[in-house]
Amino acid sequence: MKAVILSAAKSERLYPFTETRAKPMIHIAGTTILETTCATLRAAGITELLIVVNHKRESIEAVMEHGHGHGLSIDYVLQDPIDGI
Repeated sequence: MKAVILSAAKSERLYPFTETRAKPMIHIAGTTILETTCATLRAAGITELLIVVNHKRESIEAVMEHGHGHGLSIDYVLQDPIDGI
């Protein structure tokens, strides 16, 4: 089963946190929002992810890579320009 995670927007409502990192890379309770989301999806039977990226995409790709360390297969799509809020 596949899932899509939308992680492209800067999220101005979380400024100043998103000035230096992507919103999914904010740490809550010792792990990032994205890692928690991926673990939850994996537990639900998801094996393939497509992550839509733009703002601070390098940090997302560096941590998640292609998902092998998280038990997933991850591909990335660059959304340029950002169409969401």
